[in-house]
Amino acid sequence: MAVPSEKYARDLRTTYAPAASDSCPYGNFCGYTGSAYTGDEYDFYYCGYYDTSSYLLSGGSWSNNQTQHRRVYMYGSRGTVIYTTPNAFYHTASGDWGPVYDLKTCITGA
Repeated sequence: MAVPSEKYARDLRTTYAPAASDSCPYGNFCGYTGSAYTGDEYDFYYCGYYDTSSYLLSGGSWSNNQTQHRRVYMYGSRGTVIYTTPNAFYHTASGDWGPVYDLKTCITGA
C-alpha cells in the first residue's frame, strides 16, 4: 500500500522498502497502480479469476513472478482476452490497466 506522501508501495508487515519488480513474492502476480512498480501493490497469490475493475484503473505496472511458465490473461469489458503476459518471470514497468476489467492467473504456458 502507498502511504500518503510516499511515492513507493510498502508492505506494512515489514520495514519500508521501495516496490520494485523483484519485490513481488515468488509465486505471485503483482499489479501496481503506478508505473515502475510504484503506488499501491496488489498481490494475486491464488490461482483464479479476479475482478480488478474497481482498483486497477489506469496506468500502472505489473510483475509476473508466478512459478515458471505461468501466464496471466487480462480481460476487457466484454469478457474477451485482450492481453496475455509472457511466461513468468516477466515484468512491465509501464502498462495500462485502463482497458483491463478482470484477470486470470496461473495459465500454463509453453
